[in-house]
Amino acid sequence: MLLPVHPPPPLMLLPLHPLSHTLCTFSFPLICDMAYTSSVTREELWRYDGVLCYLNIMKYPQWRISALNAVTVWLANDMERVEPVLTLPNNVEILIKCCVEGLETKDEGGEAGESFDQICQALLRLSVKSERLSMIFGRDTIFISHLVSRLDTGGGCSPVSKMCLLKLLGKIVVNRSTYTEHGIFPLLARLAKDETQILISELSSSLMKKIAYTYQSPLKKRGR
Repeated sequence: MLLPVHPPPPLMLLPLHPLSHTLCTFSFPLICDMAYTSSVTREELWRYDGVLCYLNIMKYPQWRISALNAVTVWLANDMERVEPVLTLPNNVEILIKCCVEGLETKDEGGEAGESFDQICQALLRLSVKSERLSMIFGRDTIFISHLVSRLDTGGGCSPVSKMCLLKLLGKIVVNRSTYTEHGIFPLLARLAKDETQILISELSSSLMKKIAYTYQSPLKKRGR
């Protein structure tokens, strides 16, 4: 009895050298959609080093968000296998480079503004899903400096992006020295005083209270 021959998954079609725009346009959406489909397709992704494939797709700016979202969905469904691959030193370097380049995107409204909002949202989801990645992000001074810089540029972020970046800082920064080194507390104080953006002001005030409570002396905490 002859067994049916199944075509190889799309990522088997990808060569190691840079791809043409036409092949990228055809293959990348299919590969990114595979993370959402089922456990069977995610198993096929695993067989063919799908995590590394997504990390490579992130190097292409126009598909960066799709690859980030696909990795996050896969991570949520298979934390035990995906997280150790993502947190390997070389892969962390690729991921942070991708995120930093995304944070450097100019938010000028239109598609560029929407892309920056989506990058911020994808980063927040990734950090919430993986505590290990959150800790790694929080120790990377270049990554933190880019977050702070974007928050500190005034009109350089939409309200949606600012909310995401504030939540991201609150999630990944756990060391008092990091708050001090990057001037995060004074930044939060300025944002908290901005009455034109109520939600951002309230979130900044909440983060300031969290920082103040976390790093006050144990005696003062017991006295409450």
